[in-house]
Amino acid sequence: MSAVNVLGVLDELVADIGDTSGTTGHQVEQARAAVAGLMEALHEGRRAIGDHHAPNDCYATGPVTGDSFRDLMECPACAFIAKYDAAIAKATGGTP
Repeated sequence: MSAVNVLGVLDELVADIGDTSGTTGHQVEQARAAVAGLMEALHEGRRAIGDHHAPNDCYATGPVTGDSFRDLMECPACAFIAKYDAAIAKATGGTP
């Protein structure tokens, strides 16, 4: 499956269909706004972590999830950064 610029596709759909209340185009615009908000939240999460240099900056959370590997071995910042990079690359048409 090839990567797709999600916001670009939604922009094109709205341009083709139109953004009048009660139309599919309006629903697509609402979906586009929701996706943009989620991407903004992801960017803020990444900004909050800041520079994170494994392994020196890594940490464990302790018993939070009930999964002993995730709680005691996996650094939450590293896990977030990996998922962030993959999600942003997929959403913007790049490669992780």
